[in-house]
Amino acid sequence: LSKLFNYERYNCPSKHGKFYYYSHNTGLQNQNVIFRQASLKEKENGEEFLDPNSLAADGTTSVSMLKWTEDGSILAYGVSEKGSDWVVVRFRGADKQDLHDVIKGVKHSELAWLKDNSGIFYSKYPHAKATVGKSAEKHEYHSLYFHRMGTDDEQDVLIYDKTDSPDNMITGTVTEDGKYLIIYVRSSDVPFNTMYYQELSNHKKISGKIKPKPLFDKMDAKYMYVDHDNDSMLILTNRDAPMFKLIRISLKDGSVSDVVPESKQAVLDYALPVAKDRLLIIYLEDVKVRRNN
Repeated sequence: LSKLFNYERYNCPSKHGKFYYYSHNTGLQNQNVIFRQASLKEKENGEEFLDPNSLAADGTTSVSMLKWTEDGSILAYGVSEKGSDWVVVRFRGADKQDLHDVIKGVKHSELAWLKDNSGIFYSKYPHAKATVGKSAEKHEYHSLYFHRMGTDDEQDVLIYDKTDSPDNMITGTVTEDGKYLIIYVRSSDVPFNTMYYQELSNHKKISGKIKPKPLFDKMDAKYMYVDHDNDSMLILTNRDAPMFKLIRISLKDGSVSDVVPESKQAVLDYALPVAKDRLLIIYLEDVKVRRNN
């Protein structure tokens, strides 16, 4: 097996700020190393940016949940030890120096930056007694928190929870333009979720629980945010559509209309806004990917 895995590997680069970042493995490294370079025309490997293998002598400390600020100035990354689900979130600047901010006890979370880099949303179990290694403890009341940069994580703010649903999981994401926080509440029993949104125009005043507006408050299907305009959002869903469809929901009155109807031959797997007025639609058909613009 070692012989089969011993080959050089790269992933696709992505641009953040002035650099293109990508991961690289020489063959048998325990963890991929993150490199960067200023141009895609460079033939040699760029400079090393983050090497998870240096975090533990046995190579069992991994890095996940990579989330850049929009301007590429700060990378938030999760550090896990020995395969644990518990994550410590750290922050590294484009100058390759770690910031003082550290968020402990994160689990089953997404990371979502404010557009101005002043804070980040994440999820955790607030009453967990042990937040390292493995635990037989039953974890309940997964909740959404906000960390303001430059502060201790003990000061982080609980902004949303569901006290009537101890087994649900709650995560958040911020829209590309930074206008809305999208909140997902996922069931632990069925593959469905509810969905809420909160305007972030007054994010500097976040100091406690928020009261987001419901988009879909019944746990009856999957709902995934795609894009929004001034008064509506595009949502990918399998509500009344087992093969999925793309719908538009009005933020004014909650009315819903189909944008891309359900196909009976292929699963609508993904929708991505491109070029301001276009959507890239990806279908799965006969275990093959089909793209429509």
